[in-house]
Amino acid sequence: MTTLYRRPGKVRWAITTGDTVSVTLTFKDENGSALNLSTRTFSAGALPYATSTATPAPISVDTTNATTGVLALIIDDAVTATISGEWCWWLEEVVAGEPRTLLDGPLSARPQGASGTSTSSSEITVTIDDASVEIITSSVTGPPGQTGAQGAQGPQGATGPQGATGPQGATGPQGATGPQGATGSQGATGPQGATGPQGAQGAAGAAGDWSTAQTLNAKTDSYTLLTSDAGKLVTLDKATAVNLTVNSSLGLSAGQRIDFVQLGAGQVTVVASSTTVNGTPGLKTRAQYSAASIICTASNVYLVVGDLAA
Repeated sequence: MTTLYRRPGKVRWAITTGDTVSVTLTFKDENGSALNLSTRTFSAGALPYATSTATPAPISVDTTNATTGVLALIIDDAVTATISGEWCWWLEEVVAGEPRTLLDGPLSARPQGASGTSTSSSEITVTIDDASVEIITSSVTGPPGQTGAQGAQGPQGATGPQGATGPQGATGPQGATGPQGATGSQGATGPQGATGPQGAQGAAGAAGDWSTAQTLNAKTDSYTLLTSDAGKLVTLDKATAVNLTVNSSLGLSAGQRIDFVQLGAGQVTVVASSTTVNGTPGLKTRAQYSAASIICTASNVYLVVGDLAA
């Protein structure tokens, strides 16, 4: 049987605190053939460099595949959670009741998220010859530890210069027509246009006939003339003075006339209301039985002719 307790091989083991880590060891003889380790007893542990009296942290030795020379060293997460800083570890074979160190070396633990190389879940080949234990593969880099918490965000850098203005985009479609605004104030009236040419003279009317009786409109008090009085004789018969009013609603056309007569003792005065009424020497009848005519000479302009007084 090949003896395994020659000079110990050195293996550095780096772990991450709080992780379950393992290293698979394959033992071969000097000819490269796997050794059958199923009849042998192994133990492993770790201690801080600063003390040798503390209880070693347990490292499990899995011999499930020992017949093919394979041992698995496992440190549970509960154990790695207690490891910090620099420790040492070892693998021993118990021969005749005495432990013989096969492998040992430093074991360094770093916190979660720290950078560096871990030998968690690594595979190592150990060759046994007559003189020593030789480490053919000292370590295989395992997965990195978990990423630590992100640091606080640094201050925002200064704003860079504004870039050049890009080309103008295509004109968008015209929007809907807005509501109509309020009507503005009316402008000043423009100048009156030139008078148009006079129209052709109309046909002459039928000749008047003095044999036709004039319609009478008898009144016994002051009176306002109506359009229907055109061509009539208005009589005013009152003992006291009365007014005969010509207002804008009369609306006679130029050339139309209304006759009137003072039948009573009361003097008749022609009164203009929103119209122009002219007469001489005045706009009053001279005496009882005085008669006169009111003739329209233009729109709302009238002339009184007859037996008048000032």
